Amino acid sequence: MRLFLIASVILAASFAIQAADTGDAAKPEAQPLDKSTPIQVSFWFDTPECTRTSNVYGFKTGQIVSSGIGRVYGLEASWLISATENIGGVQTAGIGCSSKKLDGIQAAIPYCINNEELNGLQASLVNFACSLNGFQPGAVNMADNINGLQLAVLSNVSQDVFGMQCGVANYAKDLTGVQLSVVNISGGGDGMQIGLVNVGFRRGIQFGLVNYIRDGWFPFCPFVNYSWKIVRHLD
Repeated sequence: MRLFLIASVILAASFAIQAADTGDAAKPEAQPLDKSTPIQVSFWFDTPECTRTSNVYGFKTGQIVSSGIGRVYGLEASWLISATENIGGVQTAGIGCSSKKLDGIQAAIPYCINNEELNGLQASLVNFACSLNGFQPGAVNMADNINGLQLAVLSNVSQDVFGMQCGVANYAKDLTGVQLSVVNISGGGDGMQIGLVNVGFRRGIQFGLVNYIRDGWFPFCPFVNYSWKIVRHLD
């Protein structure tokens, strides 16, 4: 529990850092792709300054922290935080990772954050991704949209799910796929829920001890419940 609280504080701090960075009016552009270096060493956020916009084809390391709006094709690894925005390959760090566009693997112990699109694997205790195509294992997983698998020790929370959620508790605003856990909650979609307690609000099929679909023919039904009604809502 203590480790989870520490990870939550670190996650909140990282969001604050990124929000401040987004507010910079005169943010420079990344260098053209034909300009790059095979090895780059960074010491703190955008320190030295050249690490902010440069491209790395090979290995970028933060001897504490690495960051930048350039691109890394290869490996970014830092002692504390790796935060280069565009990654093709592997991004890892001792504490946390942050990216915007990542194709490959993002892995750290406390937290991983992706603010735009991640294609591949995101693995840590606490994961957040805007648009994830792939696999998200962790203690707590969050995503705006996921096409693939969320596997959590505790809970998965997503807006749109095309695939599968597995954990102690799952929530999806719109489910097209499968939820498997003790407690499943889905706001809509054409999905399947398997668990002890299943809660749905529109269409779907449920297998569990307690099953509830608000817009079903029989809203509450133990063991098996389903609804394929065409329902239109203003919300």
